[in-house]
Amino acid sequence: MTGAYKVTMVLLKKEPALYTKIIGKARQYERSDMQVKESKNRITISITANDLAAMKASINSVMRDLQTLENVVGSLPAPSTGMSDR
Repeated sequence: MTGAYKVTMVLLKKEPALYTKIIGKARQYERSDMQVKESKNRITISITANDLAAMKASINSVMRDLQTLENVVGSLPAPSTGMSDR
C-alpha cells in the first residue's frame, strides 16, 4: 500500500515474549497495512494508511494488543531457578 500517511514505532521489549506471535507479522485492511519486525530486544511496527481515521484505528488496535500483552506478561509468575529455598 502506498498510503498518504505512515507511522513507524520502535519499542524496546521488557520481556523475551514473542510479540509477533501475539500481534502477527502483518495485517492488511482496506485502508491500512501494518508490518511488524521483531529483533532480540526490540519490535518495530510500521503502519501505512490512506487517511487519518484509518491510521488512528490501526494505532489504537496495536496499542490494545500491546497493552494486553503487557498485562499477560506482567501477571505471569517469575521463572523458577530450579533451586529450593530450604
